[in-house]
Amino acid sequence: MRSVALYLVVLAACVGANPRRLRREEAIVPLEPAKSGSSSLLELPEPGPIEESELVGEVPVTSKSSETADSLRGTPSTKEELPAAAASQLADDIATDTAAAVRLSTKPKQESAEEATTRTSSSTSSIFEVFPEQDTVEARLHFSFHNVPYKKTCQKTRMSVCDESNAPGRSKIYCSGRLLASVNLHHIFPDSKTFVDRPIKVNQTEDEILADFESRFPPSSEIDPDQLRAFVEQHFEPEGHELEKCEVPDWQPSPPAFDRIADAQMREFAHKLNDIWKELCRKISPMVRDEPERFSLLHVPNNFIAPGGRFREFYYWDTYWIVKGLLASGMYETTRGMLENFGSIVERFGFIPNGGRVYYLKRSQPPLLTAMVYEYYEVTRNRTFLAEMLPLLEKEFDFWRENRSVSVDIGSVSHKMFQYRTPANVPRVTFHCRPESYREDASIASNFPSKGRQQQFYKDVGSAAESGWDFSTRWFADHKTLLNIRTTQVVPVDLNAFLCYNLNLMSFFHGELGNTNKERAWLNDFNSFKVSFRDVFYKPEGKGWYDYNLQERQHNTDFFPSIAIPLFTGCYDELSLTQSGDLLDRMAEMGALNLTGGIPTSLASHTQEQWDYPNGWSPLNHMVIEGMRKSGNPRYGKHMTPTRSVQARAALGALKSARLQCKYNNLSSVIDWYLHTLDHAMWEKYNVVTNEARGGGGEYEVQAGFGWSNGVVLDLMLTYGDRLTAGDEPAAPSAAPSSAALEATTPAPSTPRSTRPNTSSASLSSTVSLLLVATVVASCLRHITPRYDGRPMCTYS
Repeated sequence: MRSVALYLVVLAACVGANPRRLRREEAIVPLEPAKSGSSSLLELPEPGPIEESELVGEVPVTSKSSETADSLRGTPSTKEELPAAAASQLADDIATDTAAAVRLSTKPKQESAEEATTRTSSSTSSIFEVFPEQDTVEARLHFSFHNVPYKKTCQKTRMSVCDESNAPGRSKIYCSGRLLASVNLHHIFPDSKTFVDRPIKVNQTEDEILADFESRFPPSSEIDPDQLRAFVEQHFEPEGHELEKCEVPDWQPSPPAFDRIADAQMREFAHKLNDIWKELCRKISPMVRDEPERFSLLHVPNNFIAPGGRFREFYYWDTYWIVKGLLASGMYETTRGMLENFGSIVERFGFIPNGGRVYYLKRSQPPLLTAMVYEYYEVTRNRTFLAEMLPLLEKEFDFWRENRSVSVDIGSVSHKMFQYRTPANVPRVTFHCRPESYREDASIASNFPSKGRQQQFYKDVGSAAESGWDFSTRWFADHKTLLNIRTTQVVPVDLNAFLCYNLNLMSFFHGELGNTNKERAWLNDFNSFKVSFRDVFYKPEGKGWYDYNLQERQHNTDFFPSIAIPLFTGCYDELSLTQSGDLLDRMAEMGALNLTGGIPTSLASHTQEQWDYPNGWSPLNHMVIEGMRKSGNPRYGKHMTPTRSVQARAALGALKSARLQCKYNNLSSVIDWYLHTLDHAMWEKYNVVTNEARGGGGEYEVQAGFGWSNGVVLDLMLTYGDRLTAGDEPAAPSAAPSSAALEATTPAPSTPRSTRPNTSSASLSSTVSLLLVATVVASCLRHITPRYDGRPMCTYS
């Protein structure tokens, strides 16, 4: 009987990430078209014709180019280190690229004769756009700096990261222009983001500042960096001036849910993490609402929790894990306010940008707003709020459907999938796509002799930033260097898994509100999309889901934690119980589960990119852990036993590393050291290999705070609080978790309801998850060091 009961528990767990599931026979009932002219809510538009900027071509990695790329890691390059852009024959370059390149495997839509004529004539234009009103010294200086002959007749239209349409009265400072270029190329600030975050001073305008700049620094003169620095101080406030710390009205010193954490020292650690929310709370000055032309910051009405460090504004996908932590801390009012902020952004722009600045307005990040609303709704059961948000969630889904879709041909079947593909590949005149990383982009782009290839580089860099993984060998054609980034050739597993999850959640939301027809329509699309998802991404011989490359027409079978995200989102056939076990076996075979501090972001050890080895990121570890827990697999892979798995050895290794590094005898002492050391911090990323806790690499110093790391640890400690201890070895349960344990995963709603799908027996989905939790928590604790500039981010008494 116990085995029968266990099997029933497993079948219940097969619901996995599905919050609500109709019977299969109900899900395939033919429906009336959900939208006029469309047979499906998921009907996607065909991508348009590919322009010269979408041509590809591999760049050989020379010692010079490698040195240039390496110089950007850690300390940014100086002006003298920035080589001028090579070559000048624009039309010839494009023709050369055309002969050597291979187009992406997408089907162009049918175009009219007029459209074809326009596209053909524009293809022979310069790849720069020069507007008549900007046919001035600004354009000429830019072309001169890059050794590119100036052509007044250049008329080709290109997309800017922001312009007068979405950033009126400030785009020539924060989005493009000679001032932006000069500040970065003369290395006025170590971090490129600093200048574009600085507000314009009161009673000054963009036109006045630029006129003064042209007067004091004419193009024909040599700019003195000290004088330019003084100019900036004269006209701009310090960065962060428009943001204020705020009181958190629903913060509690002792959230009741923390009492469910059995281990006293783990519980104390949770309280210290709870304190950090007060340090990270921000509110936007009314000046930003009343005088938006003075700021790059986007106004939102409510307080929010910032990630920390240089990330002063809101960030999209960070907020999902911040929300998880806030709900664990019982901060429902703050959570709702942040979701309302995002709702206001969707109303204004139709999507949520990468972050809360105008220079992010042409790219998004992984679409997790729908999942955030689900987490909040499951705790509060607030149907009024759900009804208010649902049209905005559909509007955001439409953004991805209409702007990021791509056709993928597998065999004789064409599948509609999604990819990260920002259109912001060139600002109007200043040439570079990311104002917050202007100098870094300029240096690397200067290695390309072809302007068409430079165009594609900017687009791929922006698209990688949209993925949140900026940067990783996951996007590199040669799996080695940023010089060969090809993000727009990749159809990524994780993005499609997130949108698959959103389809399921949309069905659930409509069902909760009594919209039966829409519930079934979204569910039909979810089930249909799961089939396409399987056909495009799953490789049986690889035991997992892998990114698909459009140009190469094959999968990237290198290890990345993204291969486990379908388990987290439930975008697979959950009755296939072997898939999660097979995936875990495959991860073990690849060597991803034997590191002391958790799961690495890749196994590519030859790069200095922050989304590669040896860094581990809390959100990725969280999705792997929760994906295994949700999987409902009662079986063990060949590498697992109830008390000793590959993860168990990794968890024990993390504890040994902690004891060795801190010269204590057990994890309890490490926690005690953490709690009573004045200078310490939680970091955005961790080194999962060595005893150096902070991660490294990338375009900026590792940041302290840190919103999503705090949220992940709090959520995991509540989920597994009845079993996770600060002793030598995490406790592995010998039976299925009790109903009380399941109810304790998050603060209880007014109507008792677990906020997570059912948990299965204590084998793959619970034991493995628990041991991974121990690894992640230990990684956060095992060598907390002072902030890099010597100042504590959050000081505890």
